[in-house]
Amino acid sequence: MARGSPTFFKVTLPTVGSGQRLNFLNSIKSNIQTYLSNGSIAWETFHDLTGTLGGSFDEVLRSLGDRSLGTATKRGDADLFQRIRLHTDNYIYLDSFQDFATASETANRFAASNLADGSTPITTTTNLLLLPSDVNQIDYVMVVNEYEVAIILTQSGSYWLIWFGSPKRTHISPSRQGIARPTASYSSGSNVVVNLDRDISSSIIAHATLGQFVWAYDLTVPAGALAAIQPEFTRVTAVTSSSITLATVANNHTITANNGLIGADPCPMGCTFSTGTLVGTIDFTNRLDNSALQNNNQCTGFRVDAGMTEANLDPGTMDQYVGVSTRLEMDDGPLEFRGGLEHLSWWTLGTQSDFDRMLVNDDALLARAIFPSLVQTNWGMAIGPKAT
Repeated sequence: MARGSPTFFKVTLPTVGSGQRLNFLNSIKSNIQTYLSNGSIAWETFHDLTGTLGGSFDEVLRSLGDRSLGTATKRGDADLFQRIRLHTDNYIYLDSFQDFATASETANRFAASNLADGSTPITTTTNLLLLPSDVNQIDYVMVVNEYEVAIILTQSGSYWLIWFGSPKRTHISPSRQGIARPTASYSSGSNVVVNLDRDISSSIIAHATLGQFVWAYDLTVPAGALAAIQPEFTRVTAVTSSSITLATVANNHTITANNGLIGADPCPMGCTFSTGTLVGTIDFTNRLDNSALQNNNQCTGFRVDAGMTEANLDPGTMDQYVGVSTRLEMDDGPLEFRGGLEHLSWWTLGTQSDFDRMLVNDDALLARAIFPSLVQTNWGMAIGPKAT
């Protein structure tokens, strides 16, 4: 669950006769895949759909989070699938999943999808899209680690924000953040012992009556309807270095290739884009109550304290600025805090220009590039760290 030190990129794609959208996608993919976790590409190309449904770029990337965790064949503490597609209508589409079957090209637990059911093959586009020019110069900055990818691009005076991944689970106490993969299938019943691929005994609260609640989460794409793999909440009654005991298990859980997780909100996955002053919502694969209702019913919003101005934070000074972390809250369903973004933050606005560097604690390793053109009320969006 340790997040690796992120990598920052600043790239210019010069004006071309045509093909700039494809140049952009190939450029960000190439840079994303320079980032390694435990010696492997963190966001690997899991499946290439290019040509299957039309368009010149259509790939599903997968991250397993921290690939140093676990002893089983499938390491990592997350299952994060991101589809990036350049459609024949020239729009770039984004879609997030939490499982993907390559043989049937079927995805499960959608974010921002028009598909009504996770058992339906991918045949339609999504709600998250953007349309840059296919000719004009593109400048972009990007930050990558094994959990999050954040991009701000500008072209001909227009600005876009792209983000996908899993936020920092700041809504969960460190003493309750344990995540592990079951090593075998387990059945319904009471006080069910599940063997795990790692020791999470120090980060799970277990008690006969007061133990914490976790999700028993299967990710494998089912043959039938989406409801077949809704995760269930259950209480932890005991935990050892190699197993966890769940008070009640309502369903049989079939674990294939360690394709499951147990933990509190174990791998929230989402994606977003926005432009200009329209800073949108982040669409997640599931809501905080672990349901997945599809069609944007599990979205969260960026939040800032709009009543605060720079004068409140640093009166009489125009050359210092205070950073404010971006946070997310549920907009639909359970209205609860969901987590924070590591690579994006709000800053109060003064005299900054786009691409200016903002220092946190006067530390260049924490520098962020600010974009007043991506603004909400009196706040500008910044991306980092390590902005150059």
